[in-house]
Amino acid sequence: MNRKLLLSLLALIILPALVFVLVSQFVTPVGVLAESAEKSAVVTDPQALLPSRWVMDSLELDGQAVVLPEDKDLTIQFEDGENAMGEGGCNGFSAPYEAGSDGSLTFGPVMSTMMFCENSSEQELAYFQALEKVTSFHLEGGQLILASEDGTTAIVYSPAVEE
Repeated sequence: MNRKLLLSLLALIILPALVFVLVSQFVTPVGVLAESAEKSAVVTDPQALLPSRWVMDSLELDGQAVVLPEDKDLTIQFEDGENAMGEGGCNGFSAPYEAGSDGSLTFGPVMSTMMFCENSSEQELAYFQALEKVTSFHLEGGQLILASEDGTTAIVYSPAVEE
């Protein structure tokens, strides 16, 4: 009888431990899956900026939303030579940039053509000011997001649809 009791106790202790060890070899904990998914969802590789042309979806400058023109695309395109260029709504622009694998991104002075266009100069000025405040970037959900260090300035882009 003692032998049956001993075997029963061993079965109750060893069998669950054995099942746990076997299952843990083949099942990934939920926390690890969530952490892995979160890491894969946000990209900060500077090469991901290339060679796409990006079209602005929204612009916030110093905590204030900027109304974008409905009839013109505001764009940016990063070149491998560390120069960005695009359209500000009226004028074309270019600016040197530096991007790091840690998600850091800074622009040098924005240079633009000097054409006059009605109803777009305020948005264009806000765009160029926002670029000069940018300190970071990341790609998430297919969008490129540029932001200032204090978070009050943000520019959100989607990839341009080439026709």
